Amino acid sequence: MRAVVVRAVAVHRRRLRFPAVTAVVLALAVTAPAPAATGAASSTWTLVDLHDRRCAHLGGGGSPGSYAVEIKGSWSSPITIGMDDLPPGVTATPLQSPINPGTGDGTQELAYVRVGVSRRKAQVGTYTMTLWASDRDTRQHVPVTLVLGTTRCTAY
Repeated sequence: MRAVVVRAVAVHRRRLRFPAVTAVVLALAVTAPAPAATGAASSTWTLVDLHDRRCAHLGGGGSPGSYAVEIKGSWSSPITIGMDDLPPGVTATPLQSPINPGTGDGTQELAYVRVGVSRRKAQVGTYTMTLWASDRDTRQHVPVTLVLGTTRCTAY
């Protein structure tokens, strides 16, 4: 909310002719919404849900890889990325973050979150994690899946 300063005007021994109108004008001046900031760029972007699913074989080598970040729309501030809700033994490292201001059509990979698995600490299971992107004003998130198993991964 923006505070509006109203200067009092001294009336030198004159009666106001329209006191009700004056009161309404002053009330409107105090409660009027603040004008929109000029030159402020707006951001209208959406983090695309790729329904991404990765797998890691706890008994073997390799890594589940990275989850791609695709954004549709335009943004005027850098967008940082990350991942929440990680299961035990799993780490996430943002790559190519922050994403510079720009535009995207939602079909290009702009950044990634690489996932690492500590095979000694991780537990077998299927986990839903949260991939997020934020421009400091807005934070959007999509679910991603990680399957940790004892057999080799196929069809991921």
